[in-house]
Amino acid sequence: MRKSVLIIIFVLVSGFVLGCSNTSFVPEQTVSVSSAGEEEGNRIITEDTLSPQIIPEKFVSKVLDEESLLRLQEELQAETIYDCTYSTEGKEYEIPKLDSYDKSFLVFLQTEDKGWNLKKGDFIKISFYMANEFAGQSMDIGLIHNNKYEAPFTCRGENVDDKAYFSIQLEIGEDGEYYPYLFNVTGKSDFVRSLLVEIK
Repeated sequence: MRKSVLIIIFVLVSGFVLGCSNTSFVPEQTVSVSSAGEEEGNRIITEDTLSPQIIPEKFVSKVLDEESLLRLQEELQAETIYDCTYSTEGKEYEIPKLDSYDKSFLVFLQTEDKGWNLKKGDFIKISFYMANEFAGQSMDIGLIHNNKYEAPFTCRGENVDDKAYFSIQLEIGEDGEYYPYLFNVTGKSDFVRSLLVEIK
């Protein structure tokens, strides 16, 4: 499915994916105990220097069950998990800037820790920018459905206006509550900017 000049891969699993493919990639790094969003507050709208990465003793999340948390540690070797709650209006959910650490798992919640109640056939699009050095590198993007982790898609950043642009669009396969997530597999920590979640 690869083109020699521009890689644009369309995959039909539970939906349509732009610039992405299904993944079996497992990062090779030792697991450590990790963090919860309530231990440190939102990782949102930070200064121009990354905040220190805080690692509490217990790996917990408001929206993932114990089986899923264990899978994140054993299969993906995630080191930290952050529940990011952000207030928004209308159908668009946009975060100006947030910290993304290597091997960190970011789960996005709406006000009052709610997810997105979606119907079969709905589309959810997740897009964001990173520094230009991340163009050509991969980030894992996916959905949590009914408190369970679903395997991510690996999305490659494209160079757009001297920035790395990541974008994915998925068609919902069944009714339920969904939470988008990002998993940083770039080997580096940096900001995610202009993260936008759109329901279509």
